[in-house]
Amino acid sequence: MTEKELRMLELERQSKERTFEEFEEDFKKYSMFSKDDVLKKIDKIIFEIENDIFIVKFATTEKEILLNSLREAYSEFVHSLFPDVSFLPGFWSYNIQINITSIDIYITKHIIDVDKKIYAREQMLVYRYDIAMLSVNEYSNKFNVAKTTVRDWIRRGKLSNVKKNGSDWLIPSLVSPTFEKSRIMRFKITKENSDLVKEFPFMKGAKYVLIRKIKSNRNYYITTFYDDNKTDIDDCYLDTKKAEIFILKLLSLDCAEEESDDVIYYV
Repeated sequence: MTEKELRMLELERQSKERTFEEFEEDFKKYSMFSKDDVLKKIDKIIFEIENDIFIVKFATTEKEILLNSLREAYSEFVHSLFPDVSFLPGFWSYNIQINITSIDIYITKHIIDVDKKIYAREQMLVYRYDIAMLSVNEYSNKFNVAKTTVRDWIRRGKLSNVKKNGSDWLIPSLVSPTFEKSRIMRFKITKENSDLVKEFPFMKGAKYVLIRKIKSNRNYYITTFYDDNKTDIDDCYLDTKKAEIFILKLLSLDCAEEESDDVIYYV
């Protein structure tokens, strides 16, 4: 989460001490941001990767590819169109999501109801940078292994997020045989489970769930999507013990499928 989003949550916790009008005004002030704010955040991520303080550790090859991709994305984003959220209805935040195959920037609309509760209700992708994909031959040269070995890795599922390209395969350049899985889990809900909904009411009507482990306080941040377009969303926190129970039930109950884990970082 961005610093502004954390501040928004703090404002929500303090809302009982404010009138609705005061709370709304404070929330609006901290939901304002510009393209420069997003660029500063990308610059900070680059600094963290360069100095090995990034949440996910990379081998030297992946680190350089990601750094070069982020620098190119930064340069492209400088010249891209970006909405002025100060003129948009509602209250907005932004997120940067680094995937194995792309770098995405989203803006999210938040709604405040009369009970001073905040809901995320609309998300838009405003920028995407595609990270290079490698053929089997290019990948084998990169890691100095035989092409038959690479094809065997693909067959055994050792390389994630590969795509069929005619008779060949395309492999994300950030993926290595030793790639460290992220702390993000994604599930597609195949059917509603009444016991799960009873214990976790936010699962009522859920279509997808994104689970992120927060480095700063070791809690889990749960994003629930209620439609296939992933525009109707809600967020909540679970402590470690509760989150582990939640994840175990999603994995064990016949009501959800874990999706491909291609998210490296989300902030």
